[in-house]
Amino acid sequence: MTVASAVNRTVVSGNGSATTFAYTFPIISSSHLVVVRSTAAGADTTLTLGTHYSVSGVGSASGGSITYPLSGTALPAGDRLIMLRSVPLTQLTDLTNQGAFYAEVHESEFDLLCMADQQLSERLDRAVTVPPSDTSGLVLPNVTARAGRYFTFDGSGNASVSAVAEVSGSLVAMERTGNGSTTVWTLPVTLTGGSRSLIVSVDGVVQPISSYTVSGDQLTFSEAPPSGAVVDVRVIGQAVSDDDVFLTATATLNFASIAAAASADLTITVTGAVVGASVHLGLPASPAAGIIFQGFVSATNTVTIRATNISAGAVDPASASYRATVLAV
Repeated sequence: MTVASAVNRTVVSGNGSATTFAYTFPIISSSHLVVVRSTAAGADTTLTLGTHYSVSGVGSASGGSITYPLSGTALPAGDRLIMLRSVPLTQLTDLTNQGAFYAEVHESEFDLLCMADQQLSERLDRAVTVPPSDTSGLVLPNVTARAGRYFTFDGSGNASVSAVAEVSGSLVAMERTGNGSTTVWTLPVTLTGGSRSLIVSVDGVVQPISSYTVSGDQLTFSEAPPSGAVVDVRVIGQAVSDDDVFLTATATLNFASIAAAASADLTITVTGAVVGASVHLGLPASPAAGIIFQGFVSATNTVTIRATNISAGAVDPASASYRATVLAV
């Protein structure tokens, strides 16, 4: 057999019914095929040959297939199987002086050497590397020095570790997924500034500090984040006031008459607002019927209020006060 392709990895997706999946590279033994199941949530599990799956096509230059699962429910949509060739990094063939020459024996050993090289190459392709021009490398401190600390880079770009107190600005301290019932979450750091030491968002929406409390390394929500919601916690270097987190301005706007299916823009000056920041609008007590209002940072220090007429006729919104609140970034 030859090893004519550098491919040694096949990824397939489930559809809820298929139980046979092809791999597209040669293997010499069924034990040389490693199968990993990756769920839609990103959890990886290495499966066991004979317990979870079986292998066919051993010795075929074009590959073969696996059967998974051997019993139970088929791989659901969203889940994947990663099939990798993994050969032992040993050489067990003993060639004796003036012994018989068997071509297949020699070729098999050459095949294994090539497969081992491809196996290491595949792992290196998934490793963190630096460009050829960078000779510094990424050498981390020993396990004792880095325990309980964060992977960082120093002023020269070298790999290092730091405690939270040594990191300037804000950082993502935790990102988790809600389950609809858990209200108490353990933070990776101990805080002394209470609720004002954090910015907490649920599915991208910043939560008011009245919706949670902080005590030491415990974050407690007054209401559990919904199941599947992404909860992002950002640690601020010190306790802050609402004015440090939210930028707010109020202005009286008088839109002209807006034709059906048309829109009109007016602006509010919000000092410190930057393009891309989140905007929340405070509308008048009686906003014009048939009008949808949107707010966005259109330029530095400028929030544009867009009024879109979704009714069948022209609408002339009355002059009214609008409030724009921008999340500081």
